[in-house]
Amino acid sequence: MTHLRALKLPRAVALGVLLLGSTANAQNSDTTARSTGLPKKVQFKFNFDAGFGAFGFGNSLYTDARPDPSGDLGDDWVESFAKPALSADYALKTGSLYGAASVVGERTFGAPPSLVGEDASSFQVEDAYLGWKSGKALSIGEDALDFRVGRSQYRIGHGFLLWDGGGEGGSRGGFWSNARKAWEFAGIARFKPKNHSFEAFYLDRDEVPEAKTGTTLWGLNYDLALGEANTIGATYLGLFSDSLPNRDGMSVYNVRAYLSPFKRLPGLSLGGEYAHEDNAGLRRQQARDLLARARQAATEIGNDALVQQADTRLADLAGPEAESGSAG
Repeated sequence: MTHLRALKLPRAVALGVLLLGSTANAQNSDTTARSTGLPKKVQFKFNFDAGFGAFGFGNSLYTDARPDPSGDLGDDWVESFAKPALSADYALKTGSLYGAASVVGERTFGAPPSLVGEDASSFQVEDAYLGWKSGKALSIGEDALDFRVGRSQYRIGHGFLLWDGGGEGGSRGGFWSNARKAWEFAGIARFKPKNHSFEAFYLDRDEVPEAKTGTTLWGLNYDLALGEANTIGATYLGLFSDSLPNRDGMSVYNVRAYLSPFKRLPGLSLGGEYAHEDNAGLRRQQARDLLARARQAATEIGNDALVQQADTRLADLAGPEAESGSAG
């Protein structure tokens, strides 16, 4: 499972040229101070990101294992996006309040293949969150406490488990440019004493309207920084879904390490992660269903011994719940 992305791509070669522009805290050559009309006690920061990309699939859009008889196995299209954002920080006697708001407009055009969505465009809120951080109020480290709630970005490590919370493509456009990264709702609590980082979070994915799965998750994350270039960590995730039985009730366990072991080669780094997915509840339910069918078949043929065995196994799986179900 990577990024919780439900859409699977075929093997393809995608070529893209992406031009990005970003401005932050642009300085005016005129040294005369100008009023922005915003409160002076609040530190504001404005960002603007934009992108334009041309993409193409070369002889790779197969619908099955055999060549497409039409001979048309490639396609190309264009994507673009713009994202203005405003963030603010307000100092308190203890810590500071902070927040951000942004919107994203994106478009896919130039006859894209249905694999990434037809011609589409969208414009909607991206970031919209508020938070509090402790600043230098605690001796164990700056911003040792940090709480955030709202539409916010959140990722773990290098993004193997969680990279972003925004769905792309389809009616939204921008499948490859991926301008949206905020979760529809995020509640994040962080405790960071010195080089340790403990996080607890709840996330609700911002899915494409026509491909909603009702996926939400909660989790715990730990990271230990060993110097500036070495980190080890561990994560637990609990997932829920309205429409994907294999995902609903799933637990994910992850350990990882990102290391730069050679001081003379600081640019050389090694990284590895291991993730294990488990859905014991689903397996128990599948076992109960199979045993219930076996019991029904044994009842129909009048085999009391098999019926008794099925009842015993059902009782072992779920106790009173299975016994009441098997009596019907």
